[in-house]
Amino acid sequence: MAEADTSRPVGKPVSDAARILRYFAFALYGVALLAVLALVYLGAGEILLKVAGRTGEATVVDLRDETYRVVRSYYGAGGTAVRTEMRTDYHVTYRLAADGRDYRQESRVSEDFYRGLAKGQTFPVRYLAGNPEFNRIDPERSIWGLLVSGLLAAFFGSCGWLFHRVGRKLAAAERLRPE
Repeated sequence: MAEADTSRPVGKPVSDAARILRYFAFALYGVALLAVLALVYLGAGEILLKVAGRTGEATVVDLRDETYRVVRSYYGAGGTAVRTEMRTDYHVTYRLAADGRDYRQESRVSEDFYRGLAKGQTFPVRYLAGNPEFNRIDPERSIWGLLVSGLLAAFFGSCGWLFHRVGRKLAAAERLRPE
């Protein structure tokens, strides 16, 4: 009985270019997956507030800004470069009456939101019924995380799909090429 020859390959091997494009595509898919996970993490609370949340009134108790210096060092062939910049964080302390109780909380907010407030002023707040500690006072701040995560997921997913498709086309063209 004759034995089958299994030493030779069945088809032509895929070129390095096609293989690299596929690896790069899968790396981009991984980055897109991380962006989608960030979108889910950031968006779950926002969706919960949108569906099950209530709108109430909060009163500004205190406004506080905190300015600090950020120092960054960059190391390179030419030596070390140090860059310093001043940053300011804006905080609002507010009182919210919900579910028959008073809640006092401090939140970090955007500069525009901060500049539009004064002590004693009331503003709308969206909070979760039964858990008023979970709330949002600055609508601009909460939407940016969702927008950036969604755009990153779409960009990296699209690039991954494009590289994967080009890699497959390149491999198919090489298989059809006569020897």
